[in-house]
Amino acid sequence: MRHFFTLFLALLLVGMSYAAETQKVRLTYQGFPYKRTTCEYPSYVPGDTVILAKGSPRNENGEVIVAWSYNGENYKAGSEFVMPDEDVVLVPVWADDQGIVSVQKSEVSVQKVLRDGQLIIIRDGREYNVLGGRLK
Repeated sequence: MRHFFTLFLALLLVGMSYAAETQKVRLTYQGFPYKRTTCEYPSYVPGDTVILAKGSPRNENGEVIVAWSYNGENYKAGSEFVMPDEDVVLVPVWADDQGIVSVQKSEVSVQKVLRDGQLIIIRDGREYNVLGGRLK
């Protein structure tokens, strides 16, 4: 029984020393300092899967972030990223606002109105509720 206990302690110590030696890498977003509540920056083990930030902030030119770039590859905001065996600095990829470029003209006129706490849809002068029931 004493041998099993000794073997268990030896394996536990080896496992703890291996865990202490495991390489950790950091992920940072260029131009966006990490806001943290702990003393250390978060770190990852190579091979960990990280979900990238989903925000779309604008820069001083009014451009929005459409992706993050690392080693020549672009990753969309909110996509998965597998950590390599080195620290990663993701560079923002900026683009103009992604609105509709051209709009086709239509003979149909639709408007949404909030009236007495209800959403009313007005289409060609007729009023409908959200479920499509005709009001007038």
